[in-house]
Amino acid sequence: MKDIEIQQLTSDALPLVAAFIHRWRDAALDAPSSRQSSKYDAMNIERRLRWLLAENPVESLECRLGYSLVDRAGAIRGLNLTFPAAFLSAERRVLALCASSFFVEPSARSLGFYLFRKYLASQKYSFFLATTCNRQSGDLWSTLGGHAIQGSDLEYCIPLKPDVVAQAFGVPGLKCASG
Repeated sequence: MKDIEIQQLTSDALPLVAAFIHRWRDAALDAPSSRQSSKYDAMNIERRLRWLLAENPVESLECRLGYSLVDRAGAIRGLNLTFPAAFLSAERRVLALCASSFFVEPSARSLGFYLFRKYLASQKYSFFLATTCNRQSGDLWSTLGGHAIQGSDLEYCIPLKPDVVAQAFGVPGLKCASG
């Protein structure tokens, strides 16, 4: 593991990060890239990451994009992307740091713990959160003192255009009231 080091991500690394996520997505779906929707190609992933991480409206000068595990050849072997999120609490702005896209290749798995600890070491945020977790990352959060918010295991889907959704499911005649 001494051939892999933790590095702070910069916006210059986003093309490599997008390619890494694209490879992970392909491996998770067990399908070659050519059969994937162009919506999930590396260029579109990079565009979304650039918007979320580098052009984030909550961004401050101290904002970090996250950390990566990089081998001697410069290849990413793991990453934990982060972005700031602002919340209001009793009319006071509270900053949180959201963890996103936490992936570590099996050969570097033992370093994932240190990668995650680096994220939690950020000092200027009131709290930390993740928008998605699986069993492994849930166990890691628990080990480091985190916990799920009651009811957060539910997922809600709120259609912004219910008439379009209803038509897609074959429900005739549903119209949205406008105004």
